[in-house]
Amino acid sequence: MKTLLLISTVTCLLLNHSSAQSANAEQLMDGFKTGKYEISDYNTACYFALAGNKPAALVYLKAAINAGFSDMKTLMQDSDLASLHTEASWNGLVQQTKTNEERFAKLKVAFYNQQDFWEPATLKTPYALNITEDEKIAGLSKLKVIFL
Repeated sequence: MKTLLLISTVTCLLLNHSSAQSANAEQLMDGFKTGKYEISDYNTACYFALAGNKPAALVYLKAAINAGFSDMKTLMQDSDLASLHTEASWNGLVQQTKTNEERFAKLKVAFYNQQDFWEPATLKTPYALNITEDEKIAGLSKLKVIFL
């Protein structure tokens, strides 16, 4: 259903708006068809904003942010959403995105998100392209002792 709605929205953009907006819509449609753009709440907000449907764009943008969207740079620089910058709810959405970004930054440095937590040096085995039969047997015997 969402796919059909997006295709019809972008088609309306192509038919009913200025050449610059039509070019943007055409680029979005091509990206949509080729899989370059995923179908997400954020992208749907962009489609509706370009189509001039601000209420629908805000609904989808809010859904994206509520789901964890946290890329402040993209939000602030995305020309597709420029028409929403004057909306009353814009500042609240920006603040919520900033909160998401800060929360994500804290999680990113948590111990369980570090490579050393999942791949500690003590468990790393040196790689060898070819090993001798004795090394193969020794390795298997070590495994047998470990798992018995």
